[in-house]
Formats: sequence, structure tokens, C-alpha cells
Amino acid sequence: MSVIVIGATSPIAAATARTLVDGHDRFVLLARRPERLSGLRDALGDGADAIRLDLTDQATFAAAQEAARAAIDRDTVLLIAAGSIDALEAAPTDATIAGRLIDVNFRNIVTFATPLINRMREIGSGSIVVISSVAGERGRQSNFIYGAAKAGLTVWADGLRHYLYPHGVHVVTVIPGYVDTPMLRAAIGDKADRLPRWLVGTPEGAARRIVRALQNRTPRLWFPRIWRAVMMVIRLIPERIFVRTGL
Repeated sequence: MSVIVIGATSPIAAATARTLVDGHDRFVLLARRPERLSGLRDALGDGADAIRLDLTDQATFAAAQEAARAAIDRDTVLLIAAGSIDALEAAPTDATIAGRLIDVNFRNIVTFATPLINRMREIGSGSIVVISSVAGERGRQSNFIYGAAKAGLTVWADGLRHYLYPHGVHVVTVIPGYVDTPMLRAAIGDKADRLPRWLVGTPEGAARRIVRALQNRTPRLWFPRIWRAVMMVIRLIPERIFVRTGL
């Protein structure tokens, strides 16, 4: 019973792996800096391996894919949690940065994960969790390159669920809003400390809901729940008004 984590340094991914430890004995932790995973690897036990995967460098793909594919069994959970907001403000005017954001947050995730997903389809069981973002729900001037990548990831996950349903593989699309992580603080700085508590979740809270979604075969998960309503309102704002906002 294995768990494969793409983007294992993500706080949500790490918390989810810890929550799954009782029911799984094999963990493949993939991250750009696997040396940061020593604490998580120790917590997960002797069946955990940390392997380098840099989604900006396809030369790292083959070894990581081989290790992950070898771990796939009938009860595998493939957790896709990779993402980056590096140099977000420069992305609209810098083609290199824009391309890198698209690669790390969407294109190279699909490229790397497809052989693993094919193996799960062949076996005919298992679960996939894809962590996307509310940023993909409407294009906004503050993060539209990142948001475009996450929109692609959300549609890919939803389509993948439809595609894999006849093959016995379930896909959960996770759409987080604000979660108290270093990425949130990198995105909005000191504003993170002034946000209402009901608007911000914790990685541990997200992990608990992800595990319940796996158990209940839930198709889509918003976290915190309030963000489903928040984004519904944002999507309903008429465009002629929306373009005048600072969102």
C-alpha cells in the first residue's frame, strides 16, 4: 500500500502523508530539495524514500518516474501537490518567468505524472489527489499567469476523473484558498496576519479533509469550505466592474 507524493515539501502534502501513515507502508517522496524531507521521512518510517524531482529540469524525471512507478500497487495514492509562485509579480512581462510558472504549476506536472497514471489505469485501482488553487477560478491581474496554470490543472484533474472512472481509479480535485503556509506569506506578506481566521485553513486541517475525501470518493474538495462561496461571488462580478477592482 503505497503513497507517491509529487511536491513533498508542500506543507499540505507533508501533513497528508503523515495522516496516511497508519494505512500505508511505502512512501515515495519527490521534491526539488529532498534533503529538506529528512524529518518527514523519519516520521513515515523505514518504507519512505526521498528522491529528487525538479519540475523545471526534465533530466530529473526518468529516475524519479522509475522509483515511483515501481511503488505503484492496487492501493496506491498518488498525491500531486507541486507548485510555485516564484517571481509572480514579474511574470506578466517576463516570458522566461511566465513559462517557468506554467511548467511547474501545470505542464510538467502532466508530463511527469502521465506514465504513473497509465500504470494505475492498467492495474485498475488506486486514487489520485490533485491539489490546484482558487487562483484558477477566475483570471485576476494579481496572479493571472499562475492562475492560468492552475486553471489548466483543475480542468486536467476533472477530466482525468471522468477518463479514469471506468478503470476504477478515483481522482479528487482539491481547490484550496488561503492556507497558513510559507507560500501564502510569500504571496501576500504581512496581510496574512490580518486575515479573518475563518478564511484561512491549516495544512493539518486540509490533510484531514483530503483523507476523508479519499475514503468517501469525493470528486471535488474546497478548503476552507468558505472559499467555494467566495469564488462563486467573484465569478459572478460583471467584467466591466471586475476590471476596475484591485483583485
